[in-house]
Amino acid sequence: MLQHLYIINKIWAAKTNKWFLQGNKDDAITLLNYSTVSLRSFDNHYRLTSGNEENLLSILPKDRENIEFGKIENDGGCYCDLAIPQSNGVDAVDRIEFLFEKLNL
Repeated sequence: MLQHLYIINKIWAAKTNKWFLQGNKDDAITLLNYSTVSLRSFDNHYRLTSGNEENLLSILPKDRENIEFGKIENDGGCYCDLAIPQSNGVDAVDRIEFLFEKLNL
């Protein structure tokens, strides 16, 4: 698992007893309370995927600026990308804090 996903897991577990994240072989973590929502981290964005659009939308903020939505072909699922602000290809913000500020948990 990517190091910052491990840190996200630890913070989530420490801050809330109802949210726990589980790693898998895809370097993704799954929100256990919403078992259909997985989180992956890329160079300049996070991608949340789900087979249930309602579960995915429920954890996103009302302000959905910099969030791109799409459908997963042949799967029936959906995804959203949270663009991490960049400066010359480097994160302009702390990506872990950014995630916790963006999600509606």
